[in-house]
Amino acid sequence: MKSNYRKRAEQADTIHAEIKCSPYPVLVCGDFNDTPASYTYHRVRKDLVDGFHDCGSGYQYTFRQLYKLWRIDYVFYSESLKGCECYSPETSYSDHNMVVWKGIANR
Repeated sequence: MKSNYRKRAEQADTIHAEIKCSPYPVLVCGDFNDTPASYTYHRVRKDLVDGFHDCGSGYQYTFRQLYKLWRIDYVFYSESLKGCECYSPETSYSDHNMVVWKGIANR
């Protein structure tokens, strides 16, 4: 039986392969359940821009438990897109905050 780590790594490699072969601008977003120090984060982000790094401000977290220390939800995009704003508003109905990204296509 495969370990969870190996399964997650295979998933990240599959997503990365799809990103690399796309002839179109790519926008990848979702609950990755991994921190920015993880293999998943670095593999998926390899050819993409992290919205929080590009156009967010301040400390951004998305997981509301554990003293609000973790960011495990992301928006990544191709360099042909330009991020204008990225933030994670506080919510009361989930253990995660959503990620809001606003951007435009570069011409």
